[in-house]
Amino acid sequence: MAPYEEAEINSDGSIPNSQPGSDNTGSEEGAGGMPNEPVIDDSSTLLVFVILAFLFAGIATFILYTINKRKKEDTTKFAFFDQLERSQFDIQLHPSSDEYYVVKEAMIKKGWAIGQGKPSAEENKGTPGRELGQALMKRAISAIPLIQHMQKVSLTIDA
Repeated sequence: MAPYEEAEINSDGSIPNSQPGSDNTGSEEGAGGMPNEPVIDDSSTLLVFVILAFLFAGIATFILYTINKRKKEDTTKFAFFDQLERSQFDIQLHPSSDEYYVVKEAMIKKGWAIGQGKPSAEENKGTPGRELGQALMKRAISAIPLIQHMQKVSLTIDA
């Protein structure tokens, strides 16, 4: 049929097949003269499902592999602590560490509250902030040998 030709319409509302040699039996029309929907080939549908199944399996495998790899990295990251012997780090804190807590409790009983005052601005030795600052400094200084020991041991383990 040419693009500008008028189409023929049968009395039942259907359009006759205009191709020469066609039998015009209505095999492409359904009930009421409406064309049937195209039939999907079962083999192509199966192929699409197989491809989607392989794609899904590949993605799932990749996700599981990534999770497993991260778990292994986490275990190797903390392997340092597993290599240590318990006796190497049987740490005993210096008594000044406990002394800080004793001084802090005594200052709280005297009425000092956390965050009150500026210890660096207090010049008198009897003020709570000054005493706590001194006790905390003693505690920090007493921890230095322990930190140096842990660093030295960790360097020997890494080597």
